[in-house]
Amino acid sequence: MSFRSPNLRSALLMLLFLALLPIVGAMLYATWHAWRETQDLGVSEIREEATDAARRLSTSIEEARRVLNRLSHDPSIIAGDRGACERFTADYQQLHPSFRNIGVIGADGGLLCSAKPLGGPANYSDFPLFRETMSSRSMLLRELPRELSGKSILACVFPVRGTGGEFRGATFVSLAFRSLADLTIGDRLPPGSTVTLFDNRGMVVLREPDRTEWNGRSAEASPTWKLLRSGRLTKATAPDLDGIERIFGAERIPATRGQPDGWLAVGVPPDIVTEEPRRNLGWQLLGLAVTLAAFAAGTWWGIDHYVLHPVRSIEQAARGIASGQVGARSATSRGANELTRLGVAFDEMADALERSLGDTNRALDVVRRSQDRLRILSRALLEGQEAERSQLARELHDEVGQALTAATLNLDALRAGENATDEKVDEALDVVKRALNQVRDLSLDLHPSILDDLGLAAALRWYLGRQAERSGIEVSVDASRLDRRLPKPVETACFRICQEAVTNVIKHAHASRVAVSIGVEDGKVRMTVADDGRGFDVEEAHERTRRQPSLGLIGMEERATLLGGSLEVASRPGEGAEIRVSLPLQEATAEALSP
Repeated sequence: MSFRSPNLRSALLMLLFLALLPIVGAMLYATWHAWRETQDLGVSEIREEATDAARRLSTSIEEARRVLNRLSHDPSIIAGDRGACERFTADYQQLHPSFRNIGVIGADGGLLCSAKPLGGPANYSDFPLFRETMSSRSMLLRELPRELSGKSILACVFPVRGTGGEFRGATFVSLAFRSLADLTIGDRLPPGSTVTLFDNRGMVVLREPDRTEWNGRSAEASPTWKLLRSGRLTKATAPDLDGIERIFGAERIPATRGQPDGWLAVGVPPDIVTEEPRRNLGWQLLGLAVTLAAFAAGTWWGIDHYVLHPVRSIEQAARGIASGQVGARSATSRGANELTRLGVAFDEMADALERSLGDTNRALDVVRRSQDRLRILSRALLEGQEAERSQLARELHDEVGQALTAATLNLDALRAGENATDEKVDEALDVVKRALNQVRDLSLDLHPSILDDLGLAAALRWYLGRQAERSGIEVSVDASRLDRRLPKPVETACFRICQEAVTNVIKHAHASRVAVSIGVEDGKVRMTVADDGRGFDVEEAHERTRRQPSLGLIGMEERATLLGGSLEVASRPGEGAEIRVSLPLQEATAEALSP
């Protein structure tokens, strides 16, 4: 559940009310006290005595509830161990002298144990209280039958149940109601008073003086019980069970399973109250209400004029600045001195902010120009790198390769001569051939000439075929949507990104298959490189790259970004990985044609 924050006016009025609350409370208290002085002070004393008595009885019942709860959950009591039962009841009786008796009745109605001799029959299975306990899950408060005690006293009864919920018996504690409450009508209570103990369902457990008329009857429909449950019985005079108006003191009995086990209500006859004190009280309250209303109206106007007006001006200026109107100002000229200074300080801050925004915009322009230059330099660096690789690859292929080829031919001729030493010539010939193969591989790795001669699709098929022969993985290239040559920067970027991605798959992914798809769609070149390897956590990989920079992922992203494109990596552990590249053809074509 959420609550809205109060506005400034409400908050100020609330603070003012809180500041005046002690004064108003004192005035109300004085008025109430003057009215109360006309009442019989003895009634309040009797009410206090009734409440204290209820609390004493409540304390004893709470002690009984705790003892019965422990007994009903003890394994030996559940098992019907008579010896353990007798020891427990004797110990608890000694620890709680306010208990008249404590005992346990078995599931068959027979007496299992009792701290004191219990009069009455040998079996209590036919007693209404015992049958009611069998169906109960919590403690019951009832008048103990005369067959068990010899006279009418209060009984606290708790069912004993096994682990499966089956009924195993009942534990009980008997309490001397009158001695605990210490309430005697005609002595501590005036004549005409009543003492009533209710259970949590509105049944009258004990009532004096008309005990025989009400004990065991339900008072759930009576006004007394309804007012008692609503907490209004002790607020003013209320009808008792016999219909006579009385002043009540009441107290709740200890709680079980979220509901009170019972209530103790003590009613005393109200004293004669004259009309004059009530009339005087009304006039005093009316005068106080008029005074407070006039004060509230003046406070309302003062808050609006001296507080809310400058605050609203500052708020409007702040909203204007937030919406982009950097020239908005509060222009606060009236109001409390502190708020006026606040408005001036706000306007000065807005002036400084406007100047700072100008400086920031100029700095951003410088940063943007620097980023543009950096992007141009990065593109030039990559292009220069590719040119150097291409030149180095041609030199290795044309010059060093031709030299090694000639050396191979010479060695072959030398081996065919009559004076040749076959073993040494063969060894030299193997060295030269290995060097020639390494030079050719190095030349192709630096810059495959097939990329310039036959285009991107042929270069990808050749490269993936070589990697398949070297690593043994299965590869596939789908270039069915690529029906033309692409600008050289795009072909180079796509080839290098694919080369880096496949290299990472071979090194780290433990994949058995790599699939490359490339084509032109909506004016963009779209390429995907997917594998069925072990995959990885993309966020963790990016975080690791930020902590320990790696040229692999950063290099692929930079190549795509420099051509105005994007690169996305999709992967989860155990589900392979997929790299998606998108490069705009129009921007790449313009860059390829620019000098």
